[in-house]
Parts: sequence; structure tokens; C-alpha cells
Amino acid sequence: MYLTKVISDENGTPIEINLLCEKCGNTIIIKNDIDNKFNKITSDYCMLKDGSKIECLCKNVSNTNLITRKELPSTQNRTKLSSEYRPKHTLQNIPKCPICQSTNLSKISTTKKVAKIAVFGIFGMGDNGKIWKCNNCGSKF
Repeated sequence: MYLTKVISDENGTPIEINLLCEKCGNTIIIKNDIDNKFNKITSDYCMLKDGSKIECLCKNVSNTNLITRKELPSTQNRTKLSSEYRPKHTLQNIPKCPICQSTNLSKISTTKKVAKIAVFGIFGMGDNGKIWKCNNCGSKF
């Protein structure tokens, strides 16, 4: 973990500490129990009391009592850092064309189905059981 910001009141007493989790890129904001968790707080580092730990939502725990300052990465790098630790095997329900495997699809509306049947009669029922139309190869499924 890295220290990114210390906010103090008008007396110079720290009222908020922002830390950066190096594992997931999340900002950890500490406002409560600052006195109970830290021995010393400066703008360059903060020292945890013995037995105190800081834990991120990703379950990363501070491994030392000394947390040093680190500037926040740019927004682009921070987004990249966060995306590196997203689960790689997330299930996504994105339909794909069975012919060309494209995800460039459009939904066949009920209105289009009814209009086609109204115009072509029984010969327009070919799309009746279809839901998607591929915009690349034109297949309907």
C-alpha cells in the first residue's frame, strides 16, 4: 500500500488518509480511528501502530508498518492497473452468430415479424422463431 494524500484540519491534525492498493488500484479512505491505527502521520509517510493492519476490498493487507508516499498514477494507468486484477474468466452472456461468430447483431422485433406475415402471409413466417439477425453475414437465428 502507498500513501497518496493526507488531509488535515486547521490545527494540522490529520482527519483523512488516502491510501492506494498496489494490487487492485483502489483508493482506501481512512477517516475513523486515525489515532488508534497510526503512530505518526506526515505528508511523506505514515506509521501504523503495532498490530494494526489496513485491508483493501480485494483482501490485500498492508505488509509493513511503514506506508510511504506514492503519487497517483494517471487515469489511464490506474484504469489499466484495475483491469489487470479483474477476474479473467467472467461469464458474459453475449450472443454470437453461429455462422461467423460475430457479436454485431440486431434483434428481430415482433413488429417486423407481424408486418412480414401481414405482407407475405404464410410465406412470411420463416422468421417467426428467430430472435437475432447478424449484421455481418445476414443469417437469422
